[in-house]
Amino acid sequence: WFFLKESEVAIGEDDERVKKAIETSNWNDALTFFKPSPKSFLFLPAGTVHALGPDSFLIEVQESSDLTYRIHDWGRGRKLHLDKALKVIRKVNIKDIYHENVKRFDCEHFRIRLMKNEISEGFSVLITLESGRINGKGVGKYETFMVPVGEKVEIECKVLEVKLGEFFLKYQSGDRS
Repeated sequence: WFFLKESEVAIGEDDERVKKAIETSNWNDALTFFKPSPKSFLFLPAGTVHALGPDSFLIEVQESSDLTYRIHDWGRGRKLHLDKALKVIRKVNIKDIYHENVKRFDCEHFRIRLMKNEISEGFSVLITLESGRINGKGVGKYETFMVPVGEKVEIECKVLEVKLGEFFLKYQSGDRS
């Protein structure tokens, strides 16, 4: 999650306390609440218990996945997946997954980079963080653009560039190891 404004987040750092909260419904002791600042990045490995607070505003970049195991629904009545979640919940330390004033972050699935007045070469996705120009054309804040493979674009504003990580680049090149 790349935060665009101060937001509120809850993280289950201690897997045993989270498992106890699932049984007792007492979430106050199981979750760590904090307010990420703008331009900070929170990397959530699979199995990390997490929730966004109201009025949070962010860009979510993730590897391809269609799994969500809901363990609490804040009174909304949606289906919970407690048995499956209990098998995959992991212990995390916020210090290891929260990064302030991020200019760049790389993991095996994706890479993000803050850019201003630079050239982006495809394949990438650009999200404008302010009004400006891309290839000489006016763009507004929070517009999204895809740069195709083999293309270049000139950026005259602040953007978040998202590219494929090493896992996909290796796979694309034919290396299936």
